[in-house]
Amino acid sequence: MRGAARSWPSSNQRGFQRAFDKHLDDVLARAVPHWNVAYRVTWLGITGGPAGPSLVRLELVIDGLRPRVRLLFRRGTLPPLWFLAGGAYFALLLKAPKKSADAPFTPSWVLGRTPARRGLRRILRCLEIPTPDRALPARILAP
Repeated sequence: MRGAARSWPSSNQRGFQRAFDKHLDDVLARAVPHWNVAYRVTWLGITGGPAGPSLVRLELVIDGLRPRVRLLFRRGTLPPLWFLAGGAYFALLLKAPKKSADAPFTPSWVLGRTPARRGLRRILRCLEIPTPDRALPARILAP
């Protein structure tokens, strides 16, 4: 992960944790258990600082996967984390969608609700990330 410190991956980019990439490929191929898989958050916080942008780092331990998984969220990918903070189910996309509009139709691995909701809310407030209802234009919210 140190080699990636200078150029952070865009959302859904793979190639920084090979064991994790292989595991996602195995989930897609149904070669490993993918239902009722236990996972837990082992670290949640803000990383970055004066030398670079603030990032939210989520570190997970997933049953069946040996190394810990580190997910980094940049400024542009932070508003959707409010859905996780609100209790939405946590899912990992198994393939990168060609367009963001294709994301709902992209194969995903649903792990369950995030166990770090309170900490995630605290971090998003600290970074002053607007909630989705504040981030969306009024014309989208109006009936």
